[in-house]
Formats: sequence, structure tokens, C-alpha cells
Amino acid sequence: MPVRCCPECFDDRGLRNDVIPSLNPIHGTCSYCESENVALIEPSQLAEYFAMLVSIYEIDPDGKSLVEWMKTDWQLFRHPRMDSPRAKELLADILDDGEVVRKNFSPSAAFKSEGLARWEMLRDELMLRNRARRRNLWVVSGSFDIGLRQT
Repeated sequence: MPVRCCPECFDDRGLRNDVIPSLNPIHGTCSYCESENVALIEPSQLAEYFAMLVSIYEIDPDGKSLVEWMKTDWQLFRHPRMDSPRAKELLADILDDGEVVRKNFSPSAAFKSEGLARWEMLRDELMLRNRARRRNLWVVSGSFDIGLRQT
């Protein structure tokens, strides 16, 4: 039986809700993170999507592995069972290249810009600083009123 990955390997909403369902998945147990009764696809079906991500990095002997970059920059491979060796195996299977996951990379200077810096600041603001405020928002049951939770 061919190896198959699932949305849980990546813990990414876009892959879970849009990409993987569009690739005619089957259901079963994931070969990588071992999640059960999940949508499964062959890793190579994600090659196009991951090739775009990989293209923003360039080989740098002093850099980090692609898996490390994808974990930190894109919050991918966040399933508890997706340690670095499993994530590298999955990425190698996605890209059909076992050597690329052994090399170190850094973000390409071609993709650095003031706009990217602003995006990173906004992303950090939304993901980290405002997280406490978002947790305090709640919808009153049976109405559309939004209020602040008093704790």
C-alpha cells in the first residue's frame, strides 16, 4: 500500500479545508502522523503547493533545514508526532527529493521587502499579541451581540 499523508500532519487550515479535499482523498490511517479515520492523499499530490514555498528559500550552508523554516515561518508539521525526522521524510516524499531535506536554506533576498516586513508584523500581531483579546470575545447565545467576557 502506498504511503499517504493527511491534513493533521500539517495542522494547516488551508490544506485541511481546501487543498486536500480537492485532491479526491480516501479515508484511513495516516502513514506519517498515524492519525486515524482521516482524509489521505499521496504526498506527491502536494508537490505543486510545496514547490512554491520552497522557492522562497535558497541554499545556505549556515541556514536551517526546510522543515525548520516551514515549522517556524508557516507553522506547518505541527502534529505532535511530526518530529523533524518524520517531517523531513514527508517533505522528501512530497518533493520527490530526498536530498533537498538534508540541505540548509535561508530565505531568499529576492523575497525580502518592506511589504514582507509589514506582513510579518501584522501576522505576529494577529497570532500572538491579540490572541488574548480574541479569547475574550464571545457571542451571546441566541443573539448577534458581541461582548467582552468578564473573568
